[in-house]
Amino acid sequence: MGIAASAFIEELLQWMEKNGFESVDLTIDDDFYYDANYNYIALDFKIEAIVGYWITDFFSSLGNQWEDIDGPIYCFLHELGHSQTLKNFTYEEKETALQSTAMFALLEPNKENTFLYWNTPIELAANKWAVNFLNTTNSNIITSLVTIFAKYWNKAVEEEKIHETSIYSAC
Repeated sequence: MGIAASAFIEELLQWMEKNGFESVDLTIDDDFYYDANYNYIALDFKIEAIVGYWITDFFSSLGNQWEDIDGPIYCFLHELGHSQTLKNFTYEEKETALQSTAMFALLEPNKENTFLYWNTPIELAANKWAVNFLNTTNSNIITSLVTIFAKYWNKAVEEEKIHETSIYSAC
């Protein structure tokens, strides 16, 4: 992991600790996801720009009131939402969600299919949590998160020589 990526993770962990999410850890991987077994969020520096636009539209459809937030921040908050909402689902519901995820992975990666996926119960719960967090949290807290991403995200992507690719990552 490069210097910018390490600094990014460190500041984001500090932000999480300061805002009550100290039990959740972070890592870098080839996709955005939340691992409930080990309680960590994986960040993906290869997220496609188009997915960032789609999640911005999706969050707007759920009532998001923030306009100047980039897709990777929404993806991060979506995964943070999983850390807060998965406990509300039964084992069977989680297993069904895993099967749905596998099914959606086989579909053409387009906005319509991605929105269908984000509307499945577990994904929608994480999305609604993220939108609620954005809309009800003190603006200084959100601004500090945006600042961390603005400061490090593009540098980390460049530094790691990982650029937006055709790999489909839908948060």
